Amino acid sequence: GAPVPLLMPDASDFRTFPAGAEPGTVLHAILEHAPFDGAEEQLRPLVQEHLSRLPLKDGEFEARAQATRSMMQRLLRAPIATFGFALHEVPTHHTLREWQFLLPLASANHAMTRQALADVFARHGGAHGERYAEQILRLGVTRVHGYLTGFVDLLFEHHGRWYVVDWKSNQLGFEPGAYDTLALQEVMDGHHYTLQYHLYLVAAHRYLRQRVPGYTYDTHIGGAAYAFLRGFAGDAADTSGWYVDRPAAALIHALSDVLDGVSPAAGGRA
Repeated sequence: GAPVPLLMPDASDFRTFPAGAEPGTVLHAILEHAPFDGAEEQLRPLVQEHLSRLPLKDGEFEARAQATRSMMQRLLRAPIATFGFALHEVPTHHTLREWQFLLPLASANHAMTRQALADVFARHGGAHGERYAEQILRLGVTRVHGYLTGFVDLLFEHHGRWYVVDWKSNQLGFEPGAYDTLALQEVMDGHHYTLQYHLYLVAAHRYLRQRVPGYTYDTHIGGAAYAFLRGFAGDAADTSGWYVDRPAAALIHALSDVLDGVSPAAGGRA
């Protein structure tokens, strides 16, 4: 027979939360200030305050607020794939929200090239790195130098290891599987979030190397996790939403060297 039309969920389903820059900024603001171990009642005033900045339709505010609180409860309690814990276990004083970093992009004499970046991923990133290296070569920029500054949504420490987390409000669809691992991998590579989180880990690596006695990447870095917020709107058995990776130390060291203008062929440094 004819295919059954897919009915778009209503405002009570977080997957229908308004898309775009302004709603994304509102969600980031809520997560920047949310206590991870908080009960839903603690989230209520925070969600109310920030959602009031959006031009929501008459009568839908409470449904949107409830959907946002439910998403956050699931986000904070869903075990982070391969990490073995959930965010609600992380005390607030172990978190750095909107952590600012500064990375050198080589120098005027030794500009970082997309070829050098691609070579590092192809050499140290395994099968995924080889595939992603081809996408790096399609980046618009060919040579850059100067400084890269940015903000990591969340840097936190848990049981002696450090993690970076980024919140993503991308609208990927309403059907089951829209936020599963394969779908998220495509989005991560296609939008170059993959390059983004590798740079975040380089920044964390360089930051901790100066501050943690006896620091090594393998001991102290737990990995990167991207939370696709709409993926936490399914039923309780649904484990989609988290994209997680922990690149090899050799890849992070080599990327750090490339940012310093050191040729990967020169052997690199720890």
